[in-house]
Amino acid sequence: MATIQQYLRAQLIDELHLVITPVLLGEGEHLFSGINLRSLGYQCEERAVTERATHILLTRSVT
Repeated sequence: MATIQQYLRAQLIDELHLVITPVLLGEGEHLFSGINLRSLGYQCEERAVTERATHILLTRSVT
């Protein structure tokens, strides 16, 4: 998790496809804790909700 956060903060990820499923495994970790995605240029391009999962596509605008 820490590696992904470091890459996001360094703006080294251009596209991130997240799949979220409703499974509870302990307390979990917060992927975006302390990260302001909008200020780093990330935005939600697509979101698809199904019965079993939610798919989120984050992209970074390159300027």
